[in-house]
Amino acid sequence: MNTLVVAAIRCSLMFLVPAVAYAGSAQWDLNPTSGDWNTAANWTPNGIPNGPADIATFGLSHTTDLSISADTEVNGIIFTSAATNPYTITASPGLTLTISGVGITNNSGVTQNFVTAVEGTGSRGQIIFRNSASAGSSGIFTNKASAAQFVVGGQTAFYNTSTAANGTFVNQGGSFSGSYGGRTTFHDSSSAGNGNFTNRGGTAFNTGSGSTDFLDSSTAANGTFINEGSAANFADGGSAIFVDSSTAANGTFINNGATISGGFGGFTLFEDNSTAGNGIFINNGGAAGGVFALGGGNTIFLKTSTAGNGTFINNPATASGAEGGVTEFGIFPSAHNDSQAPVTVRSLTMERLLAVQPAGRRSSTRPRRPMLQR
Repeated sequence: MNTLVVAAIRCSLMFLVPAVAYAGSAQWDLNPTSGDWNTAANWTPNGIPNGPADIATFGLSHTTDLSISADTEVNGIIFTSAATNPYTITASPGLTLTISGVGITNNSGVTQNFVTAVEGTGSRGQIIFRNSASAGSSGIFTNKASAAQFVVGGQTAFYNTSTAANGTFVNQGGSFSGSYGGRTTFHDSSSAGNGNFTNRGGTAFNTGSGSTDFLDSSTAANGTFINEGSAANFADGGSAIFVDSSTAANGTFINNGATISGGFGGFTLFEDNSTAGNGIFINNGGAAGGVFALGGGNTIFLKTSTAGNGTFINNPATASGAEGGVTEFGIFPSAHNDSQAPVTVRSLTMERLLAVQPAGRRSSTRPRRPMLQR
């Protein structure tokens, strides 16, 4: 009798073990009860993908606008061929969606959307890639500008050896005085892959811009970066910033001039021991007459940063009285140009230095850029 009982228990365990092993991996339902990722009833099997081994799968669904209501981590996210209604997955203010394994796989044939949201008290959502996770392809990541003064907007961040792969990233510019833009940041040895990045300028007086920032030994790889000029008086232009030992590698950087008189152009900035690598830098002139210093697109080298083997193209302004594109060296004696490419080199005056310094060192009369999170 005891032998039969033991055998029965063993048989039961054989069926239970697979259920336990895969309980955290689930598919979003066709008709979920809500758009809350963290509601178990919205998934099949019933359970929330929220663990470093978990895979969240999205197929055909009548609810494709969803958000996290708690900090959430998954190994990967899969969009199946049935996910033809585009999803929008939002990291809610104050919460983080971490992708720490395979990353995002998009087999749907349509573009899927990810958003880092903000709210008026200053909280922001974050999407973080860790280990070797990939952002995949046909995905747009929108990092919202802050909804409160003097705080950073939404952020997508890459750590370890993770990669932006073929993703598209839009970092919004501030929309009211004192607001900062959204940002995408690369840390450790992470890579921008073949991603496309748009850093938007501020859209109101005294606003910060969207930014893509490289720290540690991260690389821009083969990415394309468009730094838009500001669309308002005394507003920052979009930016790409390199610090530590990061490199622009083979990236393409387009720094556009301001579109309104009194605005600042988009810029790419190097400091510390960072390098322009083999990058291509196109600095376009301002598009509005009367744009003052830094109204054109700029590439700027500070400290011991180097132009490497970069190519620099400085285009004239498209309006009378506007400033053309500029490549600048010489803030510190150790700043130098190793490139043989034709560039326009002008020494920055202290006034212009105060206008362009990154990482919270700007003039108090302009929106101060928050310190880079090293």
